[in-house]
Amino acid sequence: MSKIFHVTLTQGRADTFYIEANTKSDVLTFLSSVSTAVISNIKEVVFSKEYDINYIPQTIENNTSHKSVKAIALSKTYSKIFEFFNIKDSVTNQDIIKQLKQLMILNEPIIDIASITFYK
Repeated sequence: MSKIFHVTLTQGRADTFYIEANTKSDVLTFLSSVSTAVISNIKEVVFSKEYDINYIPQTIENNTSHKSVKAIALSKTYSKIFEFFNIKDSVTNQDIIKQLKQLMILNEPIIDIASITFYK
């Protein structure tokens, strides 16, 4: 089964497009043989509404939600501000902390959350 890849080529400007192939190396081989542009990125699409890849339609709830949440996360040597939008009212600080600790900052696990702010 073929896969869809998001490709970025640069040559004075950046052009992005989607291409279907079996592997990343097939995409790389094809582009190297036909294009003079520099291949900046080749990313496999693992979720897409447009291409119906692992997409499950959901009904949009008309209830209130937090407009956004900002969190400052810390790894051993880095920090990063995460901002998320349309957060469910039922989500708590502990939920955010638990989920953020599963992510990484520049290949380092998140070890602490300095602050979390909810905006209505």
